[in-house]
Amino acid sequence: SMKQNEIDFTASPMVVKPIPLDFDAMSTPRKDKPSSNSTRNGGKEEFDSPSQVKKYKSGILQQSRSGCAKFSEKVTGELRVWVMRKVLFRLLCLCLFISILTVSTVEASKICRYKWAVKYEYKAQDCFKKLVITINGKTPGPSILAQQGDTVIVELKNGLLTEKVAIHWHGIRQIGTPWSDRTEGLTQCPITPRDTFVYQFVVDRLYHAHYGMQREAGLYGFIRASVPDGVTDPFLSNYDRSIILNDWYHKTPFEQATRLSSIPFQIVGEPQSLLIQGKVKFNCPGLTYPSLEPDVCNATLPKCSPYLLIVIPGKTYRLRIASLTSLSALNFEIELTFIAP
Repeated sequence: SMKQNEIDFTASPMVVKPIPLDFDAMSTPRKDKPSSNSTRNGGKEEFDSPSQVKKYKSGILQQSRSGCAKFSEKVTGELRVWVMRKVLFRLLCLCLFISILTVSTVEASKICRYKWAVKYEYKAQDCFKKLVITINGKTPGPSILAQQGDTVIVELKNGLLTEKVAIHWHGIRQIGTPWSDRTEGLTQCPITPRDTFVYQFVVDRLYHAHYGMQREAGLYGFIRASVPDGVTDPFLSNYDRSIILNDWYHKTPFEQATRLSSIPFQIVGEPQSLLIQGKVKFNCPGLTYPSLEPDVCNATLPKCSPYLLIVIPGKTYRLRIASLTSLSALNFEIELTFIAP
């Protein structure tokens, strides 16, 4: 006999059946059962009071708003990604267009490179030896020869031991390259001693120093820009020459700057010479400076002979004349001299 509460497993075989699991139902949050105050009737909620109806509707509305907000965020994110792709694509196309335009422009024009060194040297431009500023040992400095639209690159090294340097490219608009205008203290800082600066610009006119009175000391030169290929020059000529005019003082720029900045103001007076392309012959015997060294002024020096332009009869010459005077206003004329063969 079996005791109470005991089970006889031998009486009937035990059968184990698998229980199906509904994972979708498990993953779905369980809804709270209706309270005792509400019942379901045919799938519809029944409430005992209007406050329960209002609370129920408020919950449904909140769920609806939450769903709309999630949908709106999703649409907004997809729209933002689409807009960013469009913007990036258009920027890429613009960069590609600019690159092609730049390459075509560079191919159409040339790049002219110059390497200059600025330093002080003793020169006798008008037979009177004085301290001047030279570019590669010359004053006036080297001429830049290019066509309109060409890009000029000048690597300038300041060899002045105690002074800064700035070169202004006169008449050039410097569109896109304002840092190469070199108006000291306005568009750029000057080049300090022993430093190097690379100018880059599109050519047009002439150049000169733009720091202190260095232009008066000989730091200047010419830019000769011819018309581009395929363009007809309105002034046809057989030869093209450049001539620079400037006044020349025997006093150093430091002495002149001291007089001009003194109180009361002291005028520097008239220049001792007027140079044509950096040359003229001064009247050395007329000097009355005290303790003047014998070799300071030598009118026999071939380097200070007047500028001479030899021409061929029947040929047309184009003269590009520029005045870089400090105080003088000049008129330029050509005297015709016939030499018998």
